[in-house]
Amino acid sequence: MAQMTTSGQFRMDGEDLVWVDGNTRHRVGELVRCFPATSPDRWVSIRSEDGTELALIRELNELDLESASTVEPLLVDKYRVPKVVRIESIENSDTGKRLCIDTHDGSDEIDVNDVDFSQYPKVILRYRGKGRKYEITDAGELDKKSLGLIRQHLRMPGLRGGRNRNRIR
Repeated sequence: MAQMTTSGQFRMDGEDLVWVDGNTRHRVGELVRCFPATSPDRWVSIRSEDGTELALIRELNELDLESASTVEPLLVDKYRVPKVVRIESIENSDTGKRLCIDTHDGSDEIDVNDVDFSQYPKVILRYRGKGRKYEITDAGELDKKSLGLIRQHLRMPGLRGGRNRNRIR
């Protein structure tokens, strides 16, 4: 069982993130925010490459300055949700739908495995290959081409029926 600690330190060893606890060095496979939406800087799990929890950090601000400056950018990047502003194309793929999109961060190509319309007009696209979510903040604000591609290629519950019923504009 992993221990709850802030006594260890994060270090970079070339391209690898390493957790050093006393005389023991562990290559970090993944950092997981246990409560990313409500407490992003509390309860961060340090996992080995095989997924075993090595340690649990109660508060990131309890880490030494070098450790904090090493892991904070990694966590920010991992949990960043790019905002989709335009869909250029959608095609079938082996695992779902391949989308060519424009985001606030630039162009990207993603293989979407899951589309969540439960908070419509906000739409969440999940790309498990990168372990990342993409967000369409307001689908109704997308351009006509993007909306047409969504209608044509992505299933939207509740959009069946009469001509104007639950229609995307």
